[in-house]
Formats: sequence, C-alpha cells, structure tokens
Amino acid sequence: MTEAAKEIMGVETISVVADKGYYDATDISNCEQSGTTCYVAVVDSYSHVPDKRYDKKNFRYDAANDRYICPEGIALSLVKTRRADSEIVRKEYRNAKDCKCCPNRAKCTKAKEAG
Repeated sequence: MTEAAKEIMGVETISVVADKGYYDATDISNCEQSGTTCYVAVVDSYSHVPDKRYDKKNFRYDAANDRYICPEGIALSLVKTRRADSEIVRKEYRNAKDCKCCPNRAKCTKAKEAG
C-alpha cells in the first residue's frame, strides 16, 4: 500500500502510522528499505484481555489444522479471511459454541457475545 501511496503522491519517501494489528517485522523492514518510515505499535505492548494468561501469545497454533488452541484447550477454527490486493491481511479464528460455555470466558474477553 505504501508503494502505491508514494506513486500517487509522486514522492520517493513517506512516513506511515498503523495500529498494532499491522505489526509484522518483515513488512516493516521491507517498507523501510524502500523509503517508508513506519510507526507501528508492537503487538505485545498492550492487551485488552482481562487476564494476561489468556493473551494471544498463550494460544497455541495448530498448523496442520490451521486453528488455534486456547489455554483452556478449546480449538478455534478459521472463520474469516480478509484480503487486500489478493494478499491475506487478517485471519479470524473463533469457536462461538464452546467459548460461550467456557467458565473462564470473562478472563479471556470483554465481548458480550461469543464471536
């Protein structure tokens, strides 16, 4: 996206700001090598979960089945993939049925509905 923005604006360098959902060290390095200065929050710098034991870093990725396993052992399956210019920019994993019944749900999320 930054390359397209530089082309449209007719500039060689640009500075961009993005939230932590866009933090990817490889992407940031590539941007900076091509003249883009990136200001992006580091993913682990802040978490919205009520109990840090349920932070995203404590979920295990099961690559063979493309799913995450939460600290309670519940499997979260891929439910949505967001793309931009044919590249995957975000995947969402959920298990509304099992999460709704989880006794530790309030420690994991502040959401009123179970995904």
